[in-house]
Amino acid sequence: MLPEDDFISLFKGIEECSVKKDERQIPLPWDIIASAFYLLTGYEDYVISERDEHGRLLHDSCIASRFGFEERPLVDEYRYFLSALLGLPQVEGIGPGFILTVDVDHLTIFRNKKQILRSIAADVLKRKNPLLALRRIYYEMGNKEEQDIAGIFALATFGREYSIPTMFNFMAAEPGFLDSGYDINAPDAKDIVSMLRDMGCTIGFHPGYGAGENRDAWMRELNRLRNAVGEPIVGGRQHYLRSSYPSTWRLYADSGLALGSNMAFSESAGFRAGTAGVFQTWDILQRKELNHAEQPLVFMDDTYRHRIDEGWPVFERLYRRSQKYGHRMTTLFHNTSLIDPFMLNKYAEAKREWLNRMRALL
Repeated sequence: MLPEDDFISLFKGIEECSVKKDERQIPLPWDIIASAFYLLTGYEDYVISERDEHGRLLHDSCIASRFGFEERPLVDEYRYFLSALLGLPQVEGIGPGFILTVDVDHLTIFRNKKQILRSIAADVLKRKNPLLALRRIYYEMGNKEEQDIAGIFALATFGREYSIPTMFNFMAAEPGFLDSGYDINAPDAKDIVSMLRDMGCTIGFHPGYGAGENRDAWMRELNRLRNAVGEPIVGGRQHYLRSSYPSTWRLYADSGLALGSNMAFSESAGFRAGTAGVFQTWDILQRKELNHAEQPLVFMDDTYRHRIDEGWPVFERLYRRSQKYGHRMTTLFHNTSLIDPFMLNKYAEAKREWLNRMRALL
């Protein structure tokens, strides 16, 4: 009856806790309803104060991290257990597949020649990385296929070729701390968005680093993106995963964004919400359901930038578990560090290999 070799509940049950089956009351030693509520509402984000340098819930403070069950979709396990206990049919799988999301943090590298020269000088003098300087020069000699734009269309082509739902989240922030500030209204940017739409991709919102704490900045950026794209924006994701619950969900709902993909661990892949499935969000402070659904992010490429060898084994385990419980796993690949003209970037090589292996799972 148990879906896995063991059973994890965040809370103990009480003596009166039971379920009824065939006129019998079956006692439950676990409070799985409270456990599911804790995970699905992001409750720990509200009650735990420890934060990292980006204002996110400190990874080691997450209950899943503390007890080592990041890779367990506990809410799905609870659903499976209750269905089996009550003799109800299990949710059928939806077949192999992923949801591919792309956060476009960078769209162009340089704005003008002065910036090019400053960047090259900084590569040599400040970063002491002449190879990076050579690469910048190489890009500016006309080989535009090797820039971030090539990464965008490589991922869009991958999604279209294998019928993978694909969403590109674009920024509309001014230049600032950890915001590249590319111009979403530039003709080239609009052409890229138009071509992505023609390829069947969805366009989403990627607010600036500080926009989640400044409602006016948030709305300016969202309206700027809406005007540039020329069609409704239905969802998005926070830059640097800078989310807090329920305030982030409330902001999305108030802005007319029906879907977000923000619930994730800051330093590992896994099931932060206890599921890979989409669910309607609940505001624990206002005690009401919000007009906003969460599509949990399960795997992000940059989590394994410095742990390349760990990336694929983790990806495959999470994919198998998502499939077992009838969900498509949401993934995040950035368009940067994907195309590498000198073939010296091990991370870019690993990302391409991960995409190749993803094909084999479909």
